[in-house]
Amino acid sequence: MPDHLSVTRQWHDLDKKEQTRLLIEYGHYQDAMQKAIEDSGVPNNWYALSLARGGDPAPFSVERFHALSPYAARETLVERLEALAQLELLERVGADAYRLLDVGREAVEDIFQAAHQALG
Repeated sequence: MPDHLSVTRQWHDLDKKEQTRLLIEYGHYQDAMQKAIEDSGVPNNWYALSLARGGDPAPFSVERFHALSPYAARETLVERLEALAQLELLERVGADAYRLLDVGREAVEDIFQAAHQALG
């Protein structure tokens, strides 16, 4: 099974038309996933948490986040990671890196599990 970061890269490599087709075909999982996201306490920031999970247990750096989200301002990405640290889902390790904590790992796994169950 591919790791989360490789799947994320594959998604970003698709053109918008293909992304839309896949969302329509497999979009029925979205309600279950959205509820899990809301229940996680990080509804506006789950993507950053999922990317941190992709490299777990290695720390997730601001530089890596920026490489995966090149159109976002670096400052915005730092703010998102800091928000997750404030929620004690990540912990800061060094000047520009964060480690996923058990609570953060459980939150993102619950989100993925909800999507997987809805997909059948």
